[in-house]
Amino acid sequence: MNPTQAGATEEAEFLQDIELQLNNQAFYERRYNTHRPKFKGRPADYYPNTWGNVILIWTLIISNYVLWFGLFAGFVAFLIYCGEAAVWTYFGVWVFYVTFILLIVYRGSKVRAKTEKRMIEEKVKQQKAEQEKHAQAAATTAPAN
Repeated sequence: MNPTQAGATEEAEFLQDIELQLNNQAFYERRYNTHRPKFKGRPADYYPNTWGNVILIWTLIISNYVLWFGLFAGFVAFLIYCGEAAVWTYFGVWVFYVTFILLIVYRGSKVRAKTEKRMIEEKVKQQKAEQEKHAQAAATTAPAN
């Protein structure tokens, strides 16, 4: 066995020993004077909610339900009192909504297609530049026969 393999096996055994010790709860309590946590670390971009966030979230949820219930009650009252005119109004609003969504999706897909085309062209230019760079490097380092 060569010295690098011996060093690698010693390091692996050392790491296994440390992992075994850390997995032992009594060792952890003795060494750090606390219980070993059962959770994993937080991601770098994780920000837990504070009580202010919780209150804001619940306020927004409740106000949202109140608003939409009020709109629903208004639509029902409009339907009851106006009858056929309300049905045609609701149908018109639905047609406007569907048309609006279709136009937004169409415009978004055109923008996305243009962006993808531009990005593909940039990538092709980048790959050609890299190929030329590699070809030049190969030409300068090639042995002269």
